[in-house]
Parts: sequence; structure tokens; C-alpha cells
Amino acid sequence: MNNILTTVYEALTDLGIPVAYFNFDKTEEIQAPFIIFRNTKKIVSADSDIYCYKHEFNIELYYHGGDDELAENFRETLYGIKKVVNYEQTPLEGVVLLRATFDLLEEKGETNEQ
Repeated sequence: MNNILTTVYEALTDLGIPVAYFNFDKTEEIQAPFIIFRNTKKIVSADSDIYCYKHEFNIELYYHGGDDELAENFRETLYGIKKVVNYEQTPLEGVVLLRATFDLLEEKGETNEQ
């Protein structure tokens, strides 16, 4: 993993709940709370000397509805990585899905916020 992915993944694991990159194996029977972490990486500009990548993140926190402290810790963790994050909250059967989406720019191995 590169620096941006490592930074985001480590911040999420510091919350103390299971984190899966892309998806949990359906045979694992993981119960909430847990996080699913996805990202895409695109070149947004390139020439002979400069490469700029945009990392788009989709991070889903599945948690029990009464655990507002965990949801707030999740938001604070992401705020430490990126100041502007879009959130969408959806009630599911027995849990709440809190989806966060944001992007970060990476230039020549450096982490920069967009």
C-alpha cells in the first residue's frame, strides 16, 4: 500500500473494530460494528516529470444504532485525514450504515489534501 492508503487504513484500525479492504468474506460471519474500506486511484495529470493521482475513498461503518460514540469517533478520525467528508446514513436491518466519501491527491509520493 502507498502512503495515503496506509494512513487511512491505520487511522481506521485505531478505532478498534474490524476493517476489511473491499469486503468481508461472507463465511466469516462478522457482526457489527465493522468497517468496509474501498478506494480507487486515478491519474488526474501527468507529464514527463509530474504525476498526480486522485484517490477516491468510500468507507462504510456498520454499527448498532445506539452506539453514537463510535459514529462520532469515526467522524473525528476521518476529519483528522480530510477536513471535508460527505456522509450518508442509512438504517439497515439491525444496524446503521454510515458511508463516508472523500478524495485525496497524491503527488510524487507526497500526501496532499484536495
